[in-house]
Amino acid sequence: MAYDELNPVFDTAHARAILDTLWVQWPAFHTLRPALVDVDDALAPEFLHAVQHLSDLGLISYEALIVGPTGPVVLDATLTARGRAICARQHGAEHEPARQLAG
Repeated sequence: MAYDELNPVFDTAHARAILDTLWVQWPAFHTLRPALVDVDDALAPEFLHAVQHLSDLGLISYEALIVGPTGPVVLDATLTARGRAICARQHGAEHEPARQLAG
C-alpha cells in the first residue's frame, strides 16, 4: 500500500517529506520545522495541515506544536507503530531497520 492509497493527504509532498524525515530519524525524536522538510516558510500553513492530518491518522505523534513569530515548530515528533508500518511498506522494507539506541 502506497501513501496515496491510504489517504489523499499523502498526495502532498509535505506529508511525504515529514514521514520520510521521521523514518530516517526513527527511533529518535525530531524537531520539525518547515525548512527541515524542504518547505518554504510561505507554505507554513500547508506544513501545519500535513502535520495535523498525519497526527489525526495516527501516523505521527509529537510533544508540542508551537506557532510563533519565527514560524511553526513541532517538538519531539516521531512515527507511531502505524506510521512505521506504512513507511516500511513505502520504502520496500519487510521489517523496520534495526537501530541501536546506545553506543
